[in-house]
Amino acid sequence: MLFTIENRTEHWLTYEAGIRVPKRDGLYKTSVMPVGPHLSNFESWPHPIDQLALKNFSFTEKPGGKSAKQ
Repeated sequence: MLFTIENRTEHWLTYEAGIRVPKRDGLYKTSVMPVGPHLSNFESWPHPIDQLALKNFSFTEKPGGKSAKQ
């Protein structure tokens, strides 16, 4: 499975992700990478995914920095 995310802002984008896989209950947290300003990121998993849930989107001036003022 492949997921693509595009960041069209001037700030770094971070978020959390969970996946639901066939024949298993619940969402399982999965690691994702921050996305730099004006860049795209590709996340992949070697197995089928029934659902991808994204949450806690945050924009910062630099990776791991404080939240950017909107």
